[in-house]
Amino acid sequence: MITSKELTFTRFYIMEFLQEVEQKIPQTVNEDRAGLARELIGYLIKQDDVADGIELIAREQGSGELSIFLFDIVDRIEDYPPTVAYDALPDIVEDFVSGLDLMLEEEETVAAIQKVNQRFREDLGEIADEKPVEMEPELETEAVAEVVDESAGMDELPPEEAAEPAEPDINFEQYFEREFFQKLSDQIDDTLDSDISSPAKSFMDILFENISNDPDSASPKSLLEALGKLRSALPWRTGDSYSPSALVANQPVLLTGILENLRILAERDQEIITTSVMQARLVIPEAPVAEIVEETPESDAEEEPVQEFTQEEIPRNQPQLTRFYPSILKARSRSI
Repeated sequence: MITSKELTFTRFYIMEFLQEVEQKIPQTVNEDRAGLARELIGYLIKQDDVADGIELIAREQGSGELSIFLFDIVDRIEDYPPTVAYDALPDIVEDFVSGLDLMLEEEETVAAIQKVNQRFREDLGEIADEKPVEMEPELETEAVAEVVDESAGMDELPPEEAAEPAEPDINFEQYFEREFFQKLSDQIDDTLDSDISSPAKSFMDILFENISNDPDSASPKSLLEALGKLRSALPWRTGDSYSPSALVANQPVLLTGILENLRILAERDQEIITTSVMQARLVIPEAPVAEIVEETPESDAEEEPVQEFTQEEIPRNQPQLTRFYPSILKARSRSI
């Protein structure tokens, strides 16, 4: 982890990355959003552990893509030699700032970053002091008494109840799964009819549970393709390698593919969704067995009689090589 207690190459690299991003933001990001973006990067630089700051961003709905890119950069540094990573720093900064500019075009992302910056201000104790309201002496005395009573009650609370529980740390894979299924759930509601959207979301949970199992070969094509795209979206679930940045970039395509296959499955094989949800497991109905109809032989009376020929019926004027062939051989042997 990147902490202030030790100066590792990873920490040095991330600090260099964030500082260059902070300097480049005014040149690339829209001026209306540049101040907000620089404030966010500045708070990340102040963190004792940058990963904690990224996790704080990740917990705010609407800033998912930003935190995924930051997670990716932190993970990427540990996979390359220092010289290679440092040579690539300008390109990484350029790509990140350009991506940040696009993200800030979404109002949801802007609102999320505003909330994150507020959280950073609170954690660092940078909340501006508000001007006290002047009160009359007797009202001021009563207000002070109320504050004393409330503080006395707080002292009686056990430490574990007075403090907010710490949220558990999450890694890239856990966070990506949470974001992916949240987006998939939202798009199912927006895309599919209301009568099928709820079963479809339950069916996706069942499909996720079977992500490592080989599907029945008799499964519909749309089901096989939906499972294949789910495996591509969560490659670690099947032990496959992956690139976080490529995975994030391909996420919209995978979501669209899963939704399209769900729609086809709901139209053509709705029984699979309904039965699986009712039994809380993946159920593939067996294909109906075609009935084999045996052909009964026709009666003997209807069969055409086979015409038999006797020797007398063979015309006498027709050469009969079969009958005279031995005689010809005897005649030839005598002449020789």
